[in-house]
Amino acid sequence: MSTAKRVAVVVLVIVGIVAAVYAFEYLTVGIHALPAWVPGKHKGKRGHYHKYGAILAVVALACFASAGYIAYRARGKNGASGTDSSAPTSAPGAGTSGGDATSLLGGGDVPQAE
Repeated sequence: MSTAKRVAVVVLVIVGIVAAVYAFEYLTVGIHALPAWVPGKHKGKRGHYHKYGAILAVVALACFASAGYIAYRARGKNGASGTDSSAPTSAPGAGTSGGDATSLLGGGDVPQAE
């Protein structure tokens, strides 16, 4: 995975976690009892911020889904081993050493029949 994609995945996961924490706070804690670090606290109001909580829950899910999609696509293009699968491979007998079956099986010095 390239560095830019890795950074994008990390940023999306962090934003998703923060959005999920805020959504949880907005949906479970009353307006009057919101912690000081949560914006939007109003004195004298009752209820919950259901709209803010729902929007932030959707943002969190979108961030996690986007991060997963980017990671999946980057991993799918590079293969499970982390090597670049788009690199050209040499065909057997294409003039490169080790291209035939005997050399691949360990018999590189064996003379070949013509």
